[in-house]
Amino acid sequence: MKTGLEEEFKDTEIGRIPKEWEVVRLGDKKVSEELFYGVTAKAVDKDTGIKMLRTTDIKEYSVNWETLPFCEIIEKRNNLTKYLLKKGDLIVARAGTVGVSILVNRDFDNVVFGSY
Repeated sequence: MKTGLEEEFKDTEIGRIPKEWEVVRLGDKKVSEELFYGVTAKAVDKDTGIKMLRTTDIKEYSVNWETLPFCEIIEKRNNLTKYLLKKGDLIVARAGTVGVSILVNRDFDNVVFGSY
């Protein structure tokens, strides 16, 4: 019987991590190019086809994806592509309860993350 803990690890300056992970500094160019604010938009009741994850939607490191509000679309759909949530994205709050975070566990074609 497997426990799911059979993963190989390696020792690093921050401790043991999965073998395929890499330790990087947030200031490193390759990392900083991937860090950016979310879309600035207003939550609306009308179905615009695009939902928005706000930091206030993160509760105990999880999200009820079904209850996310729609957002007012102020950019063309193709400009929203970089803001669409993808599996592996790490969302970190920069306002409100700073540091609240969530690791996105699936791809979305209609959910963006807010800039606040």
